[in-house]
Amino acid sequence: METIGKRLREERNRLGYTQEEFAEIAKIVKNTQLKYENDSRHPDTLYLAAISEVGADVSYIVTGIRSEKDAEKRLKNVLTMLKRELDSRLDKAIEQIQNEQQ
Repeated sequence: METIGKRLREERNRLGYTQEEFAEIAKIVKNTQLKYENDSRHPDTLYLAAISEVGADVSYIVTGIRSEKDAEKRLKNVLTMLKRELDSRLDKAIEQIQNEQQ
């Protein structure tokens, strides 16, 4: 079973922050951040509120269940990436057809 610390680390990495940066955001020291991620301490509500401001899914960290809002955002990001890839491939195919017709 995943722990709060493991999910916290996962969220921090997903958002692209170092331990130092996350600690700074939450106004704690790096050592405390390390203890949270190693499950030797658990974060308090002030910490969770602070990291939620930069996009951490606190519901996921605490319960292991992604919030609908976060899941919707992730889906939109995936669909946007797929659309860009399809547009790029379509542009290349059109260019190739045009070159062959010349």
